Amino acid sequence: MHLPHEKAPVVFRRIAKAIKRNPGHIFLSLKKGTGSFVDARKRTFYLWDEALLRETLEDGSTRILDCRVNRSAFNPEDRWISMIIKRNGLYERKSIGE
Repeated sequence: MHLPHEKAPVVFRRIAKAIKRNPGHIFLSLKKGTGSFVDARKRTFYLWDEALLRETLEDGSTRILDCRVNRSAFNPEDRWISMIIKRNGLYERKSIGE
């Protein structure tokens, strides 16, 4: 949630590629909303809406299996988008030394 939206596609692809199982799964949970904000501790938070998250993730390397919006356990006003994502078998794993 501290990753700028414009950097997310590359980072998500790298995460999918790094998974050892082929295909593998990712659990992702990000704060729901739009835009970004800086908190009192000077941390920048980037908020996501479901459409932007789906557009960012569904690039052919992954497929969303489940998506839910949940209330935060710490702040009932906050919502989190939680997804289970399957990495498609597009990446070949190479042995060390290849």
